[in-house]
Amino acid sequence: MIKFFLKIGISALLIWWLVSQSNIDRLVENLASVNLWGLALAVLVLGCLPAAQSLRWSLIVRSIGKTLRFKDAFLNVLIGIFFNQTLPSSI
Repeated sequence: MIKFFLKIGISALLIWWLVSQSNIDRLVENLASVNLWGLALAVLVLGCLPAAQSLRWSLIVRSIGKTLRFKDAFLNVLIGIFFNQTLPSSI
C-alpha cells in the first residue's frame, strides 16, 4: 500500500513541477499556429488504427479456424485501448 501511495505522490509532484515550469502564453501561441490540415490528417490516421487492428485480430482468429466478426473485434480493440489508457502500468 505504501508503494501505491509513493507512486501517486511522485506522479503528482512531477505533474506539479511540469505545470509550474510551463509558459502558458507560449503554449497558447503554439496551439494557435498548428497546421490544421496536418492535425486533421493525424486524427484521420489515428481513427483508422483501431479498424486496422480489428482486421488483424479477425485474420488471426480466422487462421486458427474460428470466426470473429469485424464488429466484435472492433469493440474488443476499443475496450483494450480504453483499459490500456486508464489502468496503471503495474496492474
